[in-house]
Amino acid sequence: MDYEAIAAALETRFTGVTPPSGERAPKAVDDPPNSVGWTPLIVVDLPPDEDIEWGPSKLRYSDQLWTVWALFAQEGDFPRRKRRLAKWQKALLNQVAAQIQLGLAYVDKAEIRRIAPEQPDWAEIPYDGLRISILIQTREVFTGAAA
Repeated sequence: MDYEAIAAALETRFTGVTPPSGERAPKAVDDPPNSVGWTPLIVVDLPPDEDIEWGPSKLRYSDQLWTVWALFAQEGDFPRRKRRLAKWQKALLNQVAAQIQLGLAYVDKAEIRRIAPEQPDWAEIPYDGLRISILIQTREVFTGAAA
């Protein structure tokens, strides 16, 4: 399973979103940064939580739960920040829902299961954020070497 390819596909989907009016396009990082210099920032957590089933002929089915963070600087008063998160939530949800297979042959389905506003601390700095849980279902023939 190529987790890096799935993470890159998720980054591409989220950074390809049309931002809400007056907002700039998000950027993505491959690894969680020590500090956040640009917002909105998309961070895909690796590795995912994964449940695996084995089928005939070394066929491997996998349900993976991925976490994607959308981080935003805390700018303005609280009501304005809440409205901003609501606009971004709609934009990000629509983006992934429209691209269900992530462009990878072994991904059967990718769907957002939960999206919730949070105020995470990143490197001890508070941000407004959206924590997005994505279920990805894969199917592939296992080709690993025997031990």
